[in-house]
Amino acid sequence: MDADAMRRAKPGEFIKRGSTLFEVTEIVDGHVWGNVLSSSIPGECCRICGMMRRRDNQNNPCKGPAQITLR
Repeated sequence: MDADAMRRAKPGEFIKRGSTLFEVTEIVDGHVWGNVLSSSIPGECCRICGMMRRRDNQNNPCKGPAQITLR
């Protein structure tokens, strides 16, 4: 599923990739916030970029998927 399709998800929907199930709670500034149901880490994260949500909700806009490249 690409980032644009994830951003069209509605709160309460589930996004499944492999064996991981992700519940969408909110979409703000391009972030798709939610919880990974099988995770032992508390808190919400963005399904697209992986950023953890700040307690005061003052995260910068989503920059898209993290890219790993050689230097």
